[in-house]
Amino acid sequence: MEKSVSIILIALIAFAAVTMVTISVAQAATVSSHNKDVYVKATTGGTVTYTYSPKGTGTVNAGSTSHFTVPTGTTVTFTAIPKTGYKFAYWSGASQSGNTNPLKIVVKNSDIGSNCQPLTATFVPNCVLPEYSFGALAALGACFASLQVYKRKASHILSNYK
Repeated sequence: MEKSVSIILIALIAFAAVTMVTISVAQAATVSSHNKDVYVKATTGGTVTYTYSPKGTGTVNAGSTSHFTVPTGTTVTFTAIPKTGYKFAYWSGASQSGNTNPLKIVVKNSDIGSNCQPLTATFVPNCVLPEYSFGALAALGACFASLQVYKRKASHILSNYK
């Protein structure tokens, strides 16, 4: 009888050890990754769209800021879309700079931007200078030169009447 009790106790202890190992492994597998905050802003003149897997999408309108949360390791793609009459100039904030568009960022150990300093797409007016032929520029220069001559003559004439 003593042997059977010892065998049963050993079996119970072994079962308990296996159960504890199984439980701790299962708990480790269900721990979710840490989420990170993403702040993005569009200045006047355009919008920013963003996408991430599996189903994250959004649009940030001109002059506003958007906030969302993604798991660590997620790749977020930001696309700056200028309105008519504007062009995308550059990204700033959130340790980003440059004018790569679209911009892909892998969310790592820190948030992307903050409420005070979001990732910002800057848009500027699309100023297009008119193109003139060489002949037109030469004619314009000649007009300017003759105006200078008339200005000097007028100044000389007026100084004689004082």
